[in-house]
Amino acid sequence: MVNKSDIKRELILTKAKQVFIRKGFAAVTMKDIINECEISRGGIYIYFSSVDEIFVQVIYTCNKQKLKETQNRIKENMSFKQVIDDFLGKQKKRLNMDSSLLMAMQEYRFSHKSEQDTEIYINFYPHN
Repeated sequence: MVNKSDIKRELILTKAKQVFIRKGFAAVTMKDIINECEISRGGIYIYFSSVDEIFVQVIYTCNKQKLKETQNRIKENMSFKQVIDDFLGKQKKRLNMDSSLLMAMQEYRFSHKSEQDTEIYINFYPHN
């Protein structure tokens, strides 16, 4: 059973993803995300303390979903060629900066230089 708190958290992540796609990472403020979600400032801080925290969670959520989709295709006995064709088609789509998180991910990567930030980047973007 999904509780109200989980639904609100998912709403924030979904809306924040849209903001990151539109504005990248560097230009996004908590106010942008709050406005997109149409919730109070206090309401968002119950779930997240910063834009960085939201962004990292958006990326983790996206990658978790991609992994689950691939696992499901394998369970459905989809051929290797079909799995690879699907993956490459999605990667091609991802290169469109106007509709993906690619620009935001690169901005995050180059604005966060500490060792801990590098580990986070490697963990949520392992193919680089």
